[in-house]
Amino acid sequence: MSSQSPVDQPLSTYDGGPLGSGIDWSDPHSPLAPYYLTRGGILAAVVLGCAFFLLSLPPLWHTDFWVHLKYGQWIVEHRSLPQYEPLSPFTDKQRPMFDAMWLTQVGYYQLFRWGETLAGGDRAQRLAGGVELIRLLHTIVAVAAVGFVGLACRRVANSVLWASLAMLFLLVAMLTPLTVQRPQLFGFLCFAILLALISRPILTRWASGIIPLVMVVWANGHGSFVVGFGLLGLFLIGRALDVWRDHEDWWGKIVRDQAIHRLLVALILSLAAVAILNPYGPHIYIEVSRFGSHPNLRSFAEWQPLNFSQPTGGHWLYLATVALLVLTQLVSPKSFSPLQLLLIVTFGVWPLFQQRAMTWWLPLVPWIAAPHWVAATERWGWSGPTSIPDFRRTVLAILLLILAVIVSPASIWLKTGSPRSVPAALHAGTPYDVAAVLQGEPAASSERVREFARTVRQWYGDRYIGRVFTSEVLGEYLLWSLPADTPVLMFNHAQLFPENYWADCLRVKSGGPGWWEFLDRMRVNVVVVEVAFHPALCEEIRHSTRWAVVLDESTIPARDGYSRLFVAVRRPEEAPRPVAPMPHEPKRNAP
Repeated sequence: MSSQSPVDQPLSTYDGGPLGSGIDWSDPHSPLAPYYLTRGGILAAVVLGCAFFLLSLPPLWHTDFWVHLKYGQWIVEHRSLPQYEPLSPFTDKQRPMFDAMWLTQVGYYQLFRWGETLAGGDRAQRLAGGVELIRLLHTIVAVAAVGFVGLACRRVANSVLWASLAMLFLLVAMLTPLTVQRPQLFGFLCFAILLALISRPILTRWASGIIPLVMVVWANGHGSFVVGFGLLGLFLIGRALDVWRDHEDWWGKIVRDQAIHRLLVALILSLAAVAILNPYGPHIYIEVSRFGSHPNLRSFAEWQPLNFSQPTGGHWLYLATVALLVLTQLVSPKSFSPLQLLLIVTFGVWPLFQQRAMTWWLPLVPWIAAPHWVAATERWGWSGPTSIPDFRRTVLAILLLILAVIVSPASIWLKTGSPRSVPAALHAGTPYDVAAVLQGEPAASSERVREFARTVRQWYGDRYIGRVFTSEVLGEYLLWSLPADTPVLMFNHAQLFPENYWADCLRVKSGGPGWWEFLDRMRVNVVVVEVAFHPALCEEIRHSTRWAVVLDESTIPARDGYSRLFVAVRRPEEAPRPVAPMPHEPKRNAP
């Protein structure tokens, strides 16, 4: 029998005693205590777990991805960047190609190829494997971006609770953009990392060295890296204005201010590092400035100003952010700081001129608002009970994150031994069945394209060879999958095409005057578009005796307009004889 009474006996590990290493996990002063989480940490884990689950649900979106994958393949195979656009015979061969996303493209292709190898099997199985790894990568990147924005809000507001609410706001506001697999998401992650690094009152030496590395990776992964320089510059100016406002000897204080010194050093090192460590050298800054001014980009809604005359659209979300900041200033006991005002009049005004700027504005809204709401709740006495960091809560948070991964579709491959099928992995509007028919291969959804397959085989043989008119969205996948002798006339990279050629394609898309003559001159025998977005063109083709409609999903219920396809094939007797290329049609250059 033990000589110790129950009161004197040491606690077991379960009851709060020390671990095998002698660390008492219930002691808030133990060496591990700085890594324990509070109740706010549990909430943050729940938000991130929900983010992982939700962002792993949507299938791979087919816009603005597949051509990047194709460029990555070209770069890997040629071990160089293309001097001119190499994939399409219709792009401008007189204008050197600027590829600001080459690193992302190479990463896409290498990961996709790895997924194909892991999946094995037939072509469909390998495709599903490649898609699965791409989707997993983007889910992780998106969740990490949300997490870094939360970390930035935690540092500026000193509140885990409000940081969790900021992440929840960002997840709700940006759920759709975060589910679109495109290189810009990697730029958004770099933006979030940069925001977290510079959100401390004084930039650490470690962060001063990390920021140039983040900017170099960003500059080689996406052309939006200039946004990072703008953010650094605004933080530098905002800090200088704070000093000027609070000190009489403001110039001397600015010269001696450590926060200004480190921000300035980080900015200068970043500018120099980006100018040196990229394939285009210092010329990259000129190329980025030219990119956004290309007239063809005006045909995309994201490059247009917010349209407040429409019943639906991103302008409502923008107005909600404005209302939130107005309410924030009304309830806050202090005014917006110079830095916060600078962010509002720059990033906050930018979406009025370009819708795509919402990507950079939305994470800044909770960053600006969080410290003011913390101050307001403290004034109202709503601080709530103090939550002490606890080991059990930390373990619970980790288990919640693991559970989110297990129940999410991202883990299906691990649980079943094979990736999700192609129809489940790809968006319903992805024309993979159309591409299979054009190549003379079995289609995954044979019922959907049965008439199309029969018509093509009867009129044009086992494998179609010729040009395909398609929308720029569908052209992404078709350019990736179809061989060079079956080129598509459009894809999303509008800046790569001659202006008059792009204008002709847009006129065909809208079913405008001359649509038939253009298709005739371009010797197009197959048209593939989304029926919901091209009603006039589809109606013109339906009433034309020269075309046979082989797929028309205009009456099929669908979640979005991108899911319903329209496919037409020109009758053989109407197929045009070879003619000279159009004056603005560039000839294919040898690789």
